[in-house]
Amino acid sequence: MALFLLGQHIALPQTSPARLVVSRYVAAIQHRDYKTIVELDQDIKLNESVIQSENPKLLWPKLIAEYRERAVRELKGEDVKTTDTGDIGDYTRKEVDEQFSLVSPECKWAIAETRPGTDLAGHRFTEVFVTVAYPTREASPRNSEGQPLKRAILKFTVMAPDNSAVMNYERVLAGDVPW
Repeated sequence: MALFLLGQHIALPQTSPARLVVSRYVAAIQHRDYKTIVELDQDIKLNESVIQSENPKLLWPKLIAEYRERAVRELKGEDVKTTDTGDIGDYTRKEVDEQFSLVSPECKWAIAETRPGTDLAGHRFTEVFVTVAYPTREASPRNSEGQPLKRAILKFTVMAPDNSAVMNYERVLAGDVPW
């Protein structure tokens, strides 16, 4: 099987939709591409569905574009008017900031595994595990004991069947390898 090197990570040919969306999302985090992060975040997409349910189809492109621009400004911490509605919230900002610390511009990452799953309510999803390697102690995030990490594993969840956005993520603590 051939491997293709894409920037700082490796992708396998004929990848699944969930694998592709996570690959795009992690690359966006690594390169601080706020526009793509906003496009692929499930919570932000849910707010877009509210826009669609409350407005005629004719207005969707304009209102969603405005909402995404505002979400980008909020993620960047830029001044957002207090009258703005549909705030992305502190949780999303904190989550993306944490992802920035775990997927630094100088790290190398690869998708290690994808796994389909179903919750108790019958919702389908795909879990995508990403390994991250840090080149130096100075460029590494720290674990809860304050030790710099040499490697980490992140788990991203993508909701099926559309596989169009990252629903959530977490660091797999058992995968931490300190320097």
